[in-house]
Amino acid sequence: MNRASAWERMALSRSRHVAGDGAFGRRLLDRFEPFVVGDGFSDEETATMRDIRRRMEQKGGPRARLQLSIKTDPGGIGDIEFIAQILQLRHAVHDGRVRCANTPGSLDRLVSAGYLSAEDGAHLIRACGFLRTVEKVMRRQDEQARTRLPADDRARTALARAVGFDSAEAFLAALADDMGKTRAIFERVIGAV
Repeated sequence: MNRASAWERMALSRSRHVAGDGAFGRRLLDRFEPFVVGDGFSDEETATMRDIRRRMEQKGGPRARLQLSIKTDPGGIGDIEFIAQILQLRHAVHDGRVRCANTPGSLDRLVSAGYLSAEDGAHLIRACGFLRTVEKVMRRQDEQARTRLPADDRARTALARAVGFDSAEAFLAALADDMGKTRAIFERVIGAV
């Protein structure tokens, strides 16, 4: 196991032991670590991941794009996860302190190590928490694994209230602001999609 595509390395960067023999799980993860970290993350690999991110945004066609996706649309959870994973793989070859399977934990470590500004890190950690809360509420409301906001006005208002807003308009404005800031960080740190 010497070579892997950029997306395979990114996927494995989030691996963690969740059940069974803890010692065996740790040994397995330790064995994968040189494969995941490799020689760092090249500009070419970063460009490949930007292309994958662009395709994620386009998935579903025009009809799907009418409803905002908190996961795949610009500034969504996908942007935050890509930032954390790409920066980890870019710097872990020289600084193992940045490795963490958890996205907010990764961002915190990247800030502590000086690879991400405190302001950007704080925004991304807060935005990740906010978007994950929205995602959980949507799933609880209709018991479906959805990441697109509901099209129905009543459902959007119920979602807005469930996450602490007085109106759907206020919720959507806050969401647009957050996602816009996240995309700006993505483009500044990783590059334009």
